[in-house]
Amino acid sequence: MTAPRHPNLRRWALLAAGSLVGFTAIAGAMHIPSVQHAMGWVDASGEPVCPFGHGAAGPRAPRVVDTSLPPAGSRPALGFALDTTTRADLDVWAADHGVTCTAKPRDPNVVSCAAVPAAALGSNLDATTAWFEFGAAGTLASIKTTRRADTSAPVTSEYRATTAVVSAHAGTPTRVDDAHLAILDRGAFHQAVAEYKFRDYRAVIRATNMGDGFLLTEQYASSLQ
Repeated sequence: MTAPRHPNLRRWALLAAGSLVGFTAIAGAMHIPSVQHAMGWVDASGEPVCPFGHGAAGPRAPRVVDTSLPPAGSRPALGFALDTTTRADLDVWAADHGVTCTAKPRDPNVVSCAAVPAAALGSNLDATTAWFEFGAAGTLASIKTTRRADTSAPVTSEYRATTAVVSAHAGTPTRVDDAHLAILDRGAFHQAVAEYKFRDYRAVIRATNMGDGFLLTEQYASSLQ
């Protein structure tokens, strides 16, 4: 029997194939709603969400105000006013900053804005995409943004700056899990998260090592609609 001419290449090919299958299986499991709830991967309105922050915000069911929670000191939302900003206001903002925004065909209440410059959101990091959801009254119900960087430093810096602003204005976070923030670049799936829950406000900020770059996601929502 003839021995394989390149046993090392074959071994590496098998390892790569095995890693890809494992990665796909793990990624798939991360998108099962029951798993997302169990791991605490929910958005600012309490719905299950991709732990990496992909995907637009979907229509939210009416929220029941939790009167056991204190109200937020104020409700920072990237310079927008929850329950006040209208679609017309968003259009003016987009025109002022040269941003293109389009409504989702199946849900005109959700507007997607691509390639948002950092200055338009009072940030130091451009947003890949920003989604704005408007409630039945026509006012802003939630915002979600995603920002990417090739290295961890811009994302960790923006995570710290953002959580500092939200904590200073809204109040103390409900949950903070940022043990991985200082070592975010050591491996895929490393993630830091800060979550805020108030009677009238929700916010979730995440910094994630995606394996091929680093992602910052921000989600802000009103609990009143």
